[in-house]
This record gives sequence, C-alpha cells and structure tokens, in this order.
Amino acid sequence: RFFILGVDEAPRGSGKHKSSLVLATRHRPGDLVRCLEEFLRAEVNMTKLESRPRRDKPWSYLFYIDIEGHIEDANVQAALAGLMRKAAFVKFLGSYPAAEMELVR
Repeated sequence: RFFILGVDEAPRGSGKHKSSLVLATRHRPGDLVRCLEEFLRAEVNMTKLESRPRRDKPWSYLFYIDIEGHIEDANVQAALAGLMRKAAFVKFLGSYPAAEMELVR
C-alpha cells in the first residue's frame, strides 16, 4: 500500500471510495465490540481490521480499519461520530478511490 500525502484535500471524484482510520479503545472488556457496533448502526461495511501494539502503552493496541465509503457520506460521518464517543482515540487517515477488481474465471 502506498500513500500520496498533501496539504490540500484531493477532489472526491466519482465511483466507489474507501476510507482508513485508526482507533484505540479504553482497554475495558467489550470496548472493541462497542466501537465496531457503530459501523453496524450506520450501515458502513468494514473491509479490514488490523491490530498493532502501542509503543507508548504496554499491552494496549491500535486498531487500523478500512471501510467502504467517503468521509463526506452521511453514514460514514455518523459512524465516526459514534466512534468518537466510544473510543479513547480516533484518527481519520483519509478517503480515496476504491480499486476496481475484475473477477478472473
């Protein structure tokens, strides 16, 4: 995976989009499930969930998440608003055009 970084936001364009974010839970039983339920409530499809240990807090993890949709979509905004209420930390990394995949038969 590669990223193009810039100061200005790229135009949205047409077609399907994906978005990436990272979050940390409050490290209580069930916290990750409570956070992920926000995607269910907002009808946002999650395509990736990856955990990585935090360097600053032993036995704590950051969760990297990819979802379908653009930050400008109402359901994505609703999911992020819910996450901000439930997670200890949420950082939106960006929205980008989704890769188009062809099925090989």
